[in-house]
Amino acid sequence: MMERLQRLAVNMAIAGAITDVFEVDYGRHHFSNVLMLQPDRGCTLYMTTHPEDGSKPKTFGVEIDSSFREPRYLNPDDYRELASFLDLKGGNANNVFSPATFFRGFDQHIPVIPHRTANANEIVRVTNAANHVDDEKIYFVGWYRNPPGRVVRDVNYEKTKVLIGEELAKEYRARGISSCWSSCPCDESIKGIAPAIEENNGEILRVWRINIQ
Repeated sequence: MMERLQRLAVNMAIAGAITDVFEVDYGRHHFSNVLMLQPDRGCTLYMTTHPEDGSKPKTFGVEIDSSFREPRYLNPDDYRELASFLDLKGGNANNVFSPATFFRGFDQHIPVIPHRTANANEIVRVTNAANHVDDEKIYFVGWYRNPPGRVVRDVNYEKTKVLIGEELAKEYRARGISSCWSSCPCDESIKGIAPAIEENNGEILRVWRINIQ
């Protein structure tokens, strides 16, 4: 069980936060992390590596159920890449890297006090990276109401869903409202997203508290 992760998640809920950004040093390996509480299913932990050799960072998205059991399996690509980053051998012939063992050890370095809430662009960046989506437009600009007959594109719906949750994203899509994004940080608008974020966070926290009890 990932006890420290659970304590962090509970403290986030008490503080009214659904995301938290924190750093973990696991031996000589450094990870930047974003934890997102999820309605009905515990939370998602996004872990981004910081390779010492200057190679491209890798982000892993790991689903943690409401019992906070350590994940025992990773998809094959994530298994190989995480084992390589940790300088461990994976595979059946050299069964050295155990995800469950890793996550139990990783949990010992997780802070239990929330650090800070993730920005919208950080959420989109880690989810894009974990899902291998190449998209430079990660800075939220505002909302756009499509003209009659024009529908919200699937790719836009997915980004909106990450930002404000599935239920609100469905409602916005039905109303023909798209989220607008830019590749320039100077275009980012926090005020425009605040009401939707607040509404979504309130619902996620309500559902999450019920399921975690």
